[in-house]
Amino acid sequence: MLDRLTAVNTGTRTWFRPLLVATLVTSVAGNIAGLVFAEQIYGQETVALADASLAQDVGALTVGVATLLMMALWRRAARDLIGLGVAGFLAYNAVIYCFDITFGPLFPVWTLVLGLSVFTVASGFRLMVTGRMVIEVRRSVFASIVLIAIAVLFAPMWLSEISADLLAGDGSTSAAAWQVPTNPVHVIDLSLALPVAFLTGLAALRRRALGELATPAVLTMFMVMSLPIALTPVVSAFRSHPAEWIPVVPLSVIAVLCAAGVWQSLKTSGGALIMTNHSTGYERHSEGTAQIAASAADVFAFIDDHKRLASHMDKSSWMTGGGRMSVMIDSRRGQAVGSHITMSGRAFGLRIFLDEVVTSHEPPHRKTWETVGAPKLVVVGRYGMGFDIRERGDVSSLRVWIDYDLPPQRWLGRLFGSAYAKWCVSQMINDTRDHFEEVRARQEAIATAVTK
Repeated sequence: MLDRLTAVNTGTRTWFRPLLVATLVTSVAGNIAGLVFAEQIYGQETVALADASLAQDVGALTVGVATLLMMALWRRAARDLIGLGVAGFLAYNAVIYCFDITFGPLFPVWTLVLGLSVFTVASGFRLMVTGRMVIEVRRSVFASIVLIAIAVLFAPMWLSEISADLLAGDGSTSAAAWQVPTNPVHVIDLSLALPVAFLTGLAALRRRALGELATPAVLTMFMVMSLPIALTPVVSAFRSHPAEWIPVVPLSVIAVLCAAGVWQSLKTSGGALIMTNHSTGYERHSEGTAQIAASAADVFAFIDDHKRLASHMDKSSWMTGGGRMSVMIDSRRGQAVGSHITMSGRAFGLRIFLDEVVTSHEPPHRKTWETVGAPKLVVVGRYGMGFDIRERGDVSSLRVWIDYDLPPQRWLGRLFGSAYAKWCVSQMINDTRDHFEEVRARQEAIATAVTK
């Protein structure tokens, strides 16, 4: 199953791209220096570690230059997710360089790459959590399974090797070839990389927005991580050293599967459209989607009528404790940025009042509004709402969402806020869908009558 997910930008400037570019440039410079001055940099290492390090330089240099070109030439926002995955890969590399290569002239460079890459990953993760990264990705079960499979495949392998070495009372077998205390790959994989892969894949399978958004980035990290390992026997053979070719095939398969998962996640044609947003500044989120058999312009025109959109609030309902609210709009009718909508009435016998302002109005695709001041509500506090519409052929995908804080009586919000938010969203979607189904039914009835 493939569905699209969109994280919407709030327009806030961030350090993510400058940090990413700085990381890439510094890494590329270090890789070039490592290849040009290989004897001075890696001359004190074992043959196995020197070959692996040079392969790491070749792979990281290739990935770094390709990513810089992508950032410069490819204007799709998906480049940010790919860049985030590359930053994770460079952080992985830098840990090995910093802790396992003999201290030398490139140590400050590797330390700088480590710091920059970690801050880049942290900045990118913050953007995903707060929803300030403009990305379109598709929900892909295949991509999620690939991530989980990587974790399930490698974790037992590393743990079995570690367990055997511990039971034998010897040092790490795999670390012996590099003459280092422990295998850094085991450390990074078991502590960070594999748990991230498993948790991201699981979250994506459970349709958690953050997991779906992070999937292409994590897949990218594992895809490019395979390149230096696959290049190691090539470097060994080039330097007339014994080469181990067996890992090349499985690692190539993993790289291809990861690439396929990235492609499925980021391709932009076909499939049912689902858009997800995490607005900043609110504690909780709820949303719903529907496929409407109408043009985006028609759907927008219908749902842009704020009185109609909030018509469910004007009816007595168990969700409002038998109360109802009246809607008042200003001269701009809630159809322009800055237009105000006020609601007042009773819910559960309590006085209710709120003032909303339209914050974006982009026909026929998007509209948002939020409360201003201190709304007097019962089970939710201040909130922001909105809808997105995307047209595909004769069908438009409608998403309605609400981001909200808990009210001052937080226990009421914890008990009933989620149900109320879902009810509001579903009422707006159902009203819209029912309207266009009725329109279509009338049109079909007229067409049938004319035919007869």
